[in-house]
Amino acid sequence: MRVPGRVCLFVAVLLALPQIASAVELTLPDKVPAHYAREVEQGGRKVIVFGTGSTSYEPKVLDQILSGYGLGLRDPAKVPAHYAREVEQGGRKVIVFGTGSTSYEPKVLDQVLEGYTYEQCGEQFSSWGEAYPVPPQFV
Repeated sequence: MRVPGRVCLFVAVLLALPQIASAVELTLPDKVPAHYAREVEQGGRKVIVFGTGSTSYEPKVLDQILSGYGLGLRDPAKVPAHYAREVEQGGRKVIVFGTGSTSYEPKVLDQVLEGYTYEQCGEQFSSWGEAYPVPPQFV
């Protein structure tokens, strides 16, 4: 019995939803700056300990922090120009981050986050999209 492609896609999306809908957690503490968080041994197990001081971040440091949550900047056109932009260097496009430290207002932080996507899901969904047309809200 042959299972239609749309059924396979539907089942795959259902299986992926718990990962997509789950809260964003720091899963890669080795990618974030040590003053933000670090992994330590407590009671025989590893736990993440967050820094206690408030601080302003340069865009590159904020990008490092977001990468610790599994996020990657995929669409620099969506972020504010002072945060990052895509430029041509040596015949290829690269992302150049702004240099000034700043505290981010909620509206600006929202704009910054619009350029990011889950690194793991982005790869997974793009490969699904080649085989099956995936609705834009799932990409």
